[in-house]
Amino acid sequence: MAETNPDPFAMWRDWVAQSERQWNGFLNNAMATDEFSKGMGQFMDVYLNIQKSMNDVMGRYFTSINIPTRADLLQVADRMGGMEERLRR
Repeated sequence: MAETNPDPFAMWRDWVAQSERQWNGFLNNAMATDEFSKGMGQFMDVYLNIQKSMNDVMGRYFTSINIPTRADLLQVADRMGGMEERLRR
């Protein structure tokens, strides 16, 4: 006789899969609306403004305590690249 072992988590996996399909359908429908697009656009505008403000504040702070900013380091890297190119020639 072949003995079968019942899977105690099968019902749970089925429930998770069905729930995931339902949520995917709901969220896909919600994201397809103009309201969602407008809301995401407004959210991104706010997020980008906050990020820009934070970058400005941190840049001023780093400058005040005499630590190079990302822009400073990129500028040095560009200058070094130019020097390396001139040396290579």
